[in-house]
Amino acid sequence: MLIKTSILLVTHSIASMSTKAASTLPQYSIQHNIQRIISQPTQHKQWPFTQQDLRRADETSDQHWYSQPRFVTHIDDQCIQALSNVYFQVFQDNDSVLDLCSSWISHFPVNQPTLSNVVGLGMNEQELARNPILDSFVVKDLNLEPKLPFEDNSFDKITNAVSVDYLSKPQEIFVEMHRVLKPGGLAIMAWSNRMFPTKVVDMWLKVSEEERVKIVQSYFLLCGAPFVDVVGYQMVTLGTDPLYVVVGRKRTQQEEKEFIIPKVEDDKSSL
Repeated sequence: MLIKTSILLVTHSIASMSTKAASTLPQYSIQHNIQRIISQPTQHKQWPFTQQDLRRADETSDQHWYSQPRFVTHIDDQCIQALSNVYFQVFQDNDSVLDLCSSWISHFPVNQPTLSNVVGLGMNEQELARNPILDSFVVKDLNLEPKLPFEDNSFDKITNAVSVDYLSKPQEIFVEMHRVLKPGGLAIMAWSNRMFPTKVVDMWLKVSEEERVKIVQSYFLLCGAPFVDVVGYQMVTLGTDPLYVVVGRKRTQQEEKEFIIPKVEDDKSSL
């Protein structure tokens, strides 16, 4: 049964952030209940993560790991409420949503905009069948085959709750997310600090919580797909579990038309 949580609306909508920083947020972005904005990592020119970075301590089959359903929540109620509020801010009426790494509950807000279609993709059929928010679902192991079984430009939003740290092929998956998003669509990655340590990627265990945000920002920025407006947040939560969110956007068709790759001209003065 979908957990009914009231939408938390903090009067000081953006905490620990300057007015200037707030004014430079993308128009689509989360605007309320922000504890802080986390700056983007130092840019690399190419994908910086190694095979070792993305290994897990337990490399046995994920299909076996997820073969038994887990009808539990992996974050506390206050963190769930904060996540529901994030979705409330970014969802719009008639959105088609892909809930990636989905389970028996998606933490979507009760008073949400009316969504046209919600598709879940996860590992356990029993969990997915129990999820009341899903119109349909697909059982698939993305760590085995990082290909999304959907047409180009299929979804307005993609969500992923408390699972981005388990993706062992994030570069391929983020490229796929960009492919199946509609122009102007958003991908919303959210997590806390709870995890199964033997199943998260190795580098996740070696860095601070802020550096984890920068890792996910790098997934967006360096996967090879042209995500824009990539913003990392720590959200206000009233319980024990923190909530971190990174959002990236696919360009609109108009932006694609206007986007021009600058020519690199020879510097003949150095000859």
